[in-house]
Amino acid sequence: MDFNKNKMVHGESSWDTKYNDLIDDLNVTVSDLGKKYQGFEMIDNYSVLNGASTDSGATRICKLKLADADIFLFNIFLKGVNAKQWQSVPVMSIPVSALDGFSSIENYTGDQVADSGNAYSTTMTSNGTFTVFPRSANLNNQALYLIGTAVAHN
Repeated sequence: MDFNKNKMVHGESSWDTKYNDLIDDLNVTVSDLGKKYQGFEMIDNYSVLNGASTDSGATRICKLKLADADIFLFNIFLKGVNAKQWQSVPVMSIPVSALDGFSSIENYTGDQVADSGNAYSTTMTSNGTFTVFPRSANLNNQALYLIGTAVAHN
């Protein structure tokens, strides 16, 4: 939807029409989103990989299901992560079935920093695996929080 048509031009005197058009456009957009929403679920069926461990109460993976995508919100605490700098290491996986047949993943996570000061990034792959990529140094028996969002789609 193009909302630019509702922008006010400097010095434009009448805003009523544009304001009312904007409200109409937003109502349509919210209504469309309501039609796409298919539910929300917590994913607690996961496996920890490569010697890491977690406390079940410290791991949250939520999935918002839409008609054309799944949005995953994750907040994962892992202990005992070992990884060499510049080498991606799988640390956790969820069942591929949780991806609802979607084959592409877009990750929206930034670099994170461990208590030790070591920087790392996290990605979720198209097979449901979460990986850690150390950027500043090796991670040795490190405790990490993996926090981010991923969108699964075709």
